[in-house]
Amino acid sequence: MKRVVQLLFFLNCLFVACPYCNAQTIIQMEEYSGVYRIPCKVNGAKMKLIFDTGADKVCLSLSMAEYLFDNDFLSKDDIKGSGSSAVADGSIVDHIKINIKDIEIQGMHLRNVEAVVIDGQNAPLLLGQSAIKKLGGFSISGNKLIIGINAPSKQGNKISMSEAEVKRLLEEANDAKSNGYYRVAIEKFTALYDLDLLQPLDVMSYAICYVFVEEFSSALDLFHTIQPTIESEYPSFKEDLYNWLGTCYEKTGDYNAALLYFEKAKYYTESYSYSQILIVYSIARVYQTQGNYYWSKKVLDDYRLNYLYDKKIKATDCWFNSSSNIDSYDKSILADLFYERALANDIYNDDCEKYMIIAAAWGSSKAIEWCKEFHINYLTKPSKYSY
Repeated sequence: MKRVVQLLFFLNCLFVACPYCNAQTIIQMEEYSGVYRIPCKVNGAKMKLIFDTGADKVCLSLSMAEYLFDNDFLSKDDIKGSGSSAVADGSIVDHIKINIKDIEIQGMHLRNVEAVVIDGQNAPLLLGQSAIKKLGGFSISGNKLIIGINAPSKQGNKISMSEAEVKRLLEEANDAKSNGYYRVAIEKFTALYDLDLLQPLDVMSYAICYVFVEEFSSALDLFHTIQPTIESEYPSFKEDLYNWLGTCYEKTGDYNAALLYFEKAKYYTESYSYSQILIVYSIARVYQTQGNYYWSKKVLDDYRLNYLYDKKIKATDCWFNSSSNIDSYDKSILADLFYERALANDIYNDDCEKYMIIAAAWGSSKAIEWCKEFHINYLTKPSKYSY
């Protein structure tokens, strides 16, 4: 009984404090050993949920987590690390941190909820404060859970929020993102996203925040939700979208998908722009990570040779008077291209030395340091190399 009173008190406090409550939804609950359970879906898996206002986070038992993994409701990408937690008896136990992409409660969705897996915990699923606060205000009447007291009005299926509130929250989210406070930005973006109040480009900013906190699976989910809209309505943002998708897939180890999206990004990027060159480096890096050194070098060689040909520049111009007619942008790019090509070889390989010397002659500070370390002259063209 004491537990129920505490639950009611907390929910009433939460109701008063929550500014973004949903319209009222009434859920029939089942009393179970002094607590209330309601049906829910965790990433689509049907189960019973127990409200626990004494828990900081969502908690799963090890057996429940194993069930979700064994039946593909969770994947290895959802594992975020490990830590320790205090349980009801005051003892400290080790736990595994996971990300639950979606908890559905009677049509309402909690997205990207942080949860912990604790060995030996009896409750199959506890919904703690970190998730409860996303649903809005609560009240309990008998065995009925009422969500969304004093909620904003609904217009169709979309919850209304004043234009000033939306603008303020969006500005705060973007300011937090610009200043590197990505977790703060995510929290504010989430409040708008859960109410379907973010435009596609805002969702892209939201997803980018997840990239910076290295939650790449969450970022991928968001990027893919807006991909059709970006491709059809915002074509100038295709390059950015594909580049971010390539980055996320590379970080999650799906190298084929990473190469696909980096190639798409390269196609939509201005030829020989610095953005395109960075994408080329990303493609070469993915091949190298796969152990495919031939293709890593070929990507860099093809791009460098095409650059020299189209710009009507010779690799050896760095040692002759003709270099004075070459603008600083081309010199900087060639310094980077030759340096990256040098890195694609073993450090003591003759080709590595050759490309380092040229990179240094074009002005690469890192290549110059390398040449000085090995007492190699880069100011005049070495006679032993052909170009």
